[in-house]
Amino acid sequence: MLNRIVHLFIFIASTIVVALSNESWQAFELVRLENNANACYSMCQDNSGLIWIGTNQGLYNFDGFNIHRAYSPGAKENTHVYCIINADSLLYLGTDAGVLVYNTKTDRYRSLNVKFPADVRALLMENSTLWIGSLNGLYKFDTKTKRISQVAKGIAHKAVYALEMAADGSVFVGTYNGLSRKRPGSDSFERVAIGQRGGGRNFFVNSLFLKSNALQYGIFHLYRLGTSVGLNHKTFQSQKRSPSILCGIK
Repeated sequence: MLNRIVHLFIFIASTIVVALSNESWQAFELVRLENNANACYSMCQDNSGLIWIGTNQGLYNFDGFNIHRAYSPGAKENTHVYCIINADSLLYLGTDAGVLVYNTKTDRYRSLNVKFPADVRALLMENSTLWIGSLNGLYKFDTKTKRISQVAKGIAHKAVYALEMAADGSVFVGTYNGLSRKRPGSDSFERVAIGQRGGGRNFFVNSLFLKSNALQYGIFHLYRLGTSVGLNHKTFQSQKRSPSILCGIK
């Protein structure tokens, strides 16, 4: 009788071990950065699988085991990195110091001899055109000719915080006070009506995200006194599809 109980216990224990071994366990691990880098604004993975992290101190990379700093303390690159665009072996960084370009093959910053705007908050690559959203306006930079120009017509506000491209090729621009859109094949932007305004309220579009057919974005409704919380929804007509926009309002 005792032997049967022992054998039954061993059978149950082995079954549990086999079952647990087939489970996929996930755990989070805190990856600490150096030089007082305690705010992560953006992340990007290059073609080799390396993770690049934009922080309040500068650019870092993570190979799955170790963190490596991609700037020298006190240098121009020792600045807030808000956004990262991966273009082949080049990383375009949107920073307080303008647009910085980092070559992942040489592990060096590349000087383009271009006067970029300061306080860059958003970047978007459209073919060979790099759209640059800054607190001083929207710019487009031709990565082939190295020419840069400002785009002001149709932009809801000069302070640009978010950029996104829809499946039909439309370019959306989120600003401090509204949303703008460039239709496919057009060279100009137009303002997009989001909702009813009143009482000195702004529509602060601080984030844009395209998922499937839906373009989602976060909006801060700014009042002279206090804030409000809500959700808006808008559908855009296009030849291919009608992407829906969800507005998160804080």
